Amino acid sequence: MGLKDKVKDIWKKVSDLEDGEETRDKMAKDKGRIPYKDISQKLKEIMKQNVDVVGRKIIIPAYYIIYFNETDRKLRLEVEDVVCDELREELYHEMRKINPEQNKHDLIIQMQTDTGLADGQFRIDHHIKKTEEDAKAQAEAEIAQAPEPEVESDFQQTLVEQPLPQMPDDDQKTVVQKLEEKVLYKLLVDSGEGPQEHAIGKETISIGRGTKDDVVLQSPDYSISRTHATITFSDGNLSLTPMGVNGTFLNDRELELNKPVPISPGDEIKIMNYRIIIQE
Repeated sequence: MGLKDKVKDIWKKVSDLEDGEETRDKMAKDKGRIPYKDISQKLKEIMKQNVDVVGRKIIIPAYYIIYFNETDRKLRLEVEDVVCDELREELYHEMRKINPEQNKHDLIIQMQTDTGLADGQFRIDHHIKKTEEDAKAQAEAEIAQAPEPEVESDFQQTLVEQPLPQMPDDDQKTVVQKLEEKVLYKLLVDSGEGPQEHAIGKETISIGRGTKDDVVLQSPDYSISRTHATITFSDGNLSLTPMGVNGTFLNDRELELNKPVPISPGDEIKIMNYRIIIQE
C-alpha cells in the first residue's frame, strides 16, 4: 500500500480538510502550520503575475518550488506528495482559464527546504519549465541539507568571536551612505490612483508587469507585457526601447517596437493606463 493510500482518509482533499474543526485542532498542536489556502493563493498569484504573451502564444510558468524552513516542512513531510498533487490540480484549473491548451503533464510543483526562512514563512520560485540545472541543484540541496546547520552555526560563531571596532553612530551612518546607489534620474508613475516616484540608480531598467521588473505596472488583463519597455542611461543620455505588443507611447506618439529612441526630462511615456514622467 502506497503513502497516498495510507493517508487518503485523512487527506482526501487538503483544501477542504483545513477548514474543518479537526484540522484546526491539529494545526494548533503542530504549532501553527502554514495554512494550505495561503500557499495555494500565493501560488496562483505568482502564476498569474508571470503569464506572458509572445505573438499569439500564451506562455505560463509550469515549474514551481515551494520553500519552507526545516520545522515547517516537517509538519507536512508525511503528506508532501498529496499536498503537491492538490496544489497542482488547483493551479492547473486556474491555468486552463487563461490558456485552454495548457498541458497538465508540463506542470510540476515541488517542496524544498530553505534554512534562511523563519517559522511561518514560505517563498515560491518559478520557471517556464524544469531544466537539468534545476534538477542538479535540487539533488545537491538534498545532499547538503543535513550538514548545513552546523556549517552555518560555525560560521556565525567565528564572526562573533572576532573583535569588532567600536564606531560612533555618525561613523556608522557615513558607511551606510557610501553603499547607496547614485540616483541617475527619477520616474513619476501614475495610473490615476496617485503618482509614485521611483529613484533610478541602474543604467538599464525594465518596466512591465513582471515581478522581476524594476518598475512594476499592475495588469490583471495581461494587456501590459511582462517586460513592456526598457530605459537605458549611457554617457549622460537616456533612451527608451518599447517591447510590449500593445504599444508604448512617447509624448502621445506610438513608438516602433524594439527600436530605441532618445528621451529627456519632461517627456511623458504612456503604457496602457499608466503615465510615466521622466524627471531629473
